[in-house]
Amino acid sequence: MGIARGPNLIKDNLVFGYDTGYGVADNSTATRFYPGENTTNFVTTNLETLGTDGSGQSSIGTRTTIAPNHVKIVDVASNTRQSHLISGLTASTIYTVSIQFKKITGTPTFRFQLQGYSGSSYVNTIKFTSTAETGLEDIEGWQTAEWTFTLPSNCNALRIWWQDGADYTTYTHSFELKNPQLEAKSHVTPYVSGTRSSTASLIDLKRTADIDVSNVSFDSTGQPTFDGTDDRISMGDTSFTDFGTGNFTIEAVLYIPSDITTSTGHYKGVVVKKGASSANAGMGIYYNTGHQKFLWSTADGTSGVERFTTNTFGNLLGTYIHVIMVRDSNTTNNGHFYINGVQEAISSGGSLMDVNNNYNLLVGASSTLYSLYYLEGEIPVAKIYSKALTATEAKQNFNAYKNRFNI
Repeated sequence: MGIARGPNLIKDNLVFGYDTGYGVADNSTATRFYPGENTTNFVTTNLETLGTDGSGQSSIGTRTTIAPNHVKIVDVASNTRQSHLISGLTASTIYTVSIQFKKITGTPTFRFQLQGYSGSSYVNTIKFTSTAETGLEDIEGWQTAEWTFTLPSNCNALRIWWQDGADYTTYTHSFELKNPQLEAKSHVTPYVSGTRSSTASLIDLKRTADIDVSNVSFDSTGQPTFDGTDDRISMGDTSFTDFGTGNFTIEAVLYIPSDITTSTGHYKGVVVKKGASSANAGMGIYYNTGHQKFLWSTADGTSGVERFTTNTFGNLLGTYIHVIMVRDSNTTNNGHFYINGVQEAISSGGSLMDVNNNYNLLVGASSTLYSLYYLEGEIPVAKIYSKALTATEAKQNFNAYKNRFNI
């Protein structure tokens, strides 16, 4: 998935939204609306302040500071390394160490030497990686070197050697390093100095609400996923989505695996304005795995009518799907669905539910008259408009996303 908002997306009357691919892909100072999974970087000392040595060589290469935590290394008959002892870690815990590397001259030989410590006392060598194991290649431009390991059970600290090649071997290389990171994850996340909290990981496109991802899972690339068991984004009461019986639009790009279980929890919530308890159904986008249809509800908390799409969409499971739900009181059945840019007929019945401030906003979960159900899959895009998008506007938004998600 590329990084794109798309110049042709409808922006008028957008009241809430997120996009896990909307922002800047590098570490520039420009705003990123998905800075990355919440994490803590245990590296607290800048590269330029670390001690250097030549690892058994008679000379040490030249280190030049370019910016905080960004240095240039020039090795001539040396193998310059810098070390960092990090304390306060947890034994038997999985960690990932990473740093950004850019080749200037010479074939890359950069590697990590990881040593377990108890306090300030050396215990063992955990790993001396090869260059290939870090993922570095002999190419131009910035790359990320990374390694995942488990801190031994008798250790509570770690020494990291950021090192140009093997001990006691000379090299003639020039390269840059920046943004060292150690985090208690099984995969690397974008660099952060300090901690990126669960409410600073995914930013509302309107900057009017905090999105808390503390109840969301993440895959090996750091992208948010929903496990179908208890994962969700719960926004609480959001006054900007108190539409009463007025018009509004909910839009999402989602991925549901083709082997999703259909025996329980049919009403998978995508983006739902729900009641304060499971006894109060909600208004929003659902996918019913039993019927293989999308639906929205007109339930008022005591009774409900479900408006299903006429067509089934089980054939779209295992692919990304673009879904728009429009509530438009001026149309037959008070609304439409657009699935991958095509308007879908829906069933009729029921009056318009009053979507008010007693109803909370959920992403990845739903409330029906019976229970709380969770979506299994991904929702990389979710948006809400305070108006009914027209057919032309719905098609315009679909066209802005279709290439990115290969729809």
